[in-house]
Amino acid sequence: MNKSFLQEISEKINERKDSSITEELCCHFSQSPDNEQCGEAVSIRRYKNPYTNKNVYGLKTKNYPLSEIAYALENEDNAVFNAMKQILPHLTEKEWEAFTRLTTLIYCDLEKGIN
Repeated sequence: MNKSFLQEISEKINERKDSSITEELCCHFSQSPDNEQCGEAVSIRRYKNPYTNKNVYGLKTKNYPLSEIAYALENEDNAVFNAMKQILPHLTEKEWEAFTRLTTLIYCDLEKGIN
């Protein structure tokens, strides 16, 4: 059975070693410049979760864990939501809040603690 992108990434995180996600991105989606650039900018790395203060492996840019970026987006004022409303005029605030909450939870769930 073929694994999903998130299953592949989760397995790599469980291996607890720094690695690229470019191969998985290109395999599961396409070898587009956007996906290659994403793979270069985001990798599996060890870091200290700023909210739990625990050492984890997860997805991280050079400067920030993706969970921290997601938290920031979720807690952002309405400027981002208002910009999205320009693109998706029927988007409700409740839908936006659900999207950002779920995004945060997905990135948090991908983090694996280090014993």
